[in-house]
Amino acid sequence: MVSSIYIDELIEKWGWYATIDEFSFPEGTCYHFAATSLMVRDEIEELGLSNDPRVMEIDKKLIEWVVKHGSDAPYEAEPIEHPIEKWWWHLKEIGERKYPAELLPPHLREIYEKNF
Repeated sequence: MVSSIYIDELIEKWGWYATIDEFSFPEGTCYHFAATSLMVRDEIEELGLSNDPRVMEIDKKLIEWVVKHGSDAPYEAEPIEHPIEKWWWHLKEIGERKYPAELLPPHLREIYEKNF
């Protein structure tokens, strides 16, 4: 069983990685496409926390930023292919409008489609 403290810390960590504020990071430094950041989102998914309101809000803010500004591909020392259903590994495609909208959760799909 996972403690509520661990869950809170995990969600807080995802929020820190995924929240992009143009005043918070030096130009060219975005943590949302670092593999370690995306692995945190993997763990959130594995623990069944994707529908936690805090996670949903973080995800929305990330998608809003990516559809407006784009994203790099995930940085991995040895790139591997991630399932297309794990949208957070495909932020570059989302930013390029190449990601299948039907694979996004409804609350993210709405943002994605609105910005075409």
